[in-house]
Amino acid sequence: MIINGKEIGFELTIQSIDNISKMCPDGEYAKLAELYKGNTTAEKYRIDFKIAKVLNEAHESHNAFNALKNGNNNYKKVLLTDDDLEYMNLSELNVMEDEIMQAMETGKSTSVEAQPIKSSGKKASAVNK
Repeated sequence: MIINGKEIGFELTIQSIDNISKMCPDGEYAKLAELYKGNTTAEKYRIDFKIAKVLNEAHESHNAFNALKNGNNNYKKVLLTDDDLEYMNLSELNVMEDEIMQAMETGKSTSVEAQPIKSSGKKASAVNK
């Protein structure tokens, strides 16, 4: 998504789960919903933005890692700043909330894309023994 002219991505990684967990009651990621209880609307938006910053940092760290792995040590991270929130309108905030929810759901996905098993020439019953 574009925020203040910057292409911003979000990714749920082990790093981002750990950082989000630190915000949650008892340090439990599973208690994320409780983080919002009893807060005003503005406070909830600020929580969303903190989560967005964590997911954005994870996305950019992953991109930087991949760039370095491919020989590019000049990758510049594109990170959200506090000013990005201060000047965001509600429509942009709603889009950002949708994007972070999608990143969190995609990151929690239990499906795995796998390659077909290559035959070893043995029968399945022999392999499983």
